[in-house]
Amino acid sequence: MANEAWIKKESLEFSRTICHSICFDGVVKLYELGSSENKVNLALSDKLFLDFYILTEFGIFLRKIESPSSWPLTKLVYFDLNTLDIVDIYVSNSSYQVWKSSRYAGCKLKISMEIPITGEEHGVIINEYSPYELSEF
Repeated sequence: MANEAWIKKESLEFSRTICHSICFDGVVKLYELGSSENKVNLALSDKLFLDFYILTEFGIFLRKIESPSSWPLTKLVYFDLNTLDIVDIYVSNSSYQVWKSSRYAGCKLKISMEIPITGEEHGVIINEYSPYELSEF
């Protein structure tokens, strides 16, 4: 399938390619990511992601999945654009979640996962400048 432009951060451009469609007649799309820089491509190779992302000053929060067969287990990860490390932040095990984000108290981000049927919400509050400082709710 063809690459589509996805995220741009200054001179760094990300693209994505649908590599799998799963669940509910293929409604959930899994993507391989690429970029305009080879070293970033190496860090992203052999990894699968879903639609969700939040671009920050130093990195990107993404929703990662290990393989199509591991659905609905997904992870909120942080891709540090300086070190090119991908760090697991939060694990989720529900296929009915709507992931969303909002600013929370200055430099903090609230990343919430909502189950539409029940309205139940859970997630993390993360310091945008230090994504390893978080609290769950």
